[in-house]
Amino acid sequence: MNRERNLSRAEKLMAAATELMALAHDLEAGGEGNEKPIAARRFEPSDAVIVELARQIYHARKQRPRIMSCADLFGEPAWDMLLELFIAAHERRDVTVTAACRASRVPISTAKRTLDVLQRREIVLKHGDAQDRRRVFVRLSPRGLAEFNRYFRSIADSHTAFVALRPSKRGEKLEAAVW
Repeated sequence: MNRERNLSRAEKLMAAATELMALAHDLEAGGEGNEKPIAARRFEPSDAVIVELARQIYHARKQRPRIMSCADLFGEPAWDMLLELFIAAHERRDVTVTAACRASRVPISTAKRTLDVLQRREIVLKHGDAQDRRRVFVRLSPRGLAEFNRYFRSIADSHTAFVALRPSKRGEKLEAAVW
């Protein structure tokens, strides 16, 4: 009984902390006028959690090249593009092909080939800009968005794996520990 209550509390605290981090990210990014932060006005609580999780993963991905001795081994252009497109989809913002290519951090020709592969696999869709016919936008397809939502929800749900019940040093009682 105590174990289930501790796990339930830990899950609620982790969800709340993640939602607060999403809101903090939006506040840090700045808002225009009196608008509410993006997470507060557009996301359901569970969406805020998975988008913040995606942001953290994407940020961590961008930090890998700082390991100078093997920076050239960390190329995952498709993954970087898909993370950017997933975050953009939840923020309801358009991403140009150029911006998606920049997100991949590879040469433009390689990035465009990667986008073509993602489009052939029906993970992304390209569509023209109605105002400026020179621009082309790219976004996750409905199928791609659904797959990424499932993926990030499963990761968010598995965060409880980091909370374990273990005896204290004296073995007196069980307490929650975050590893």
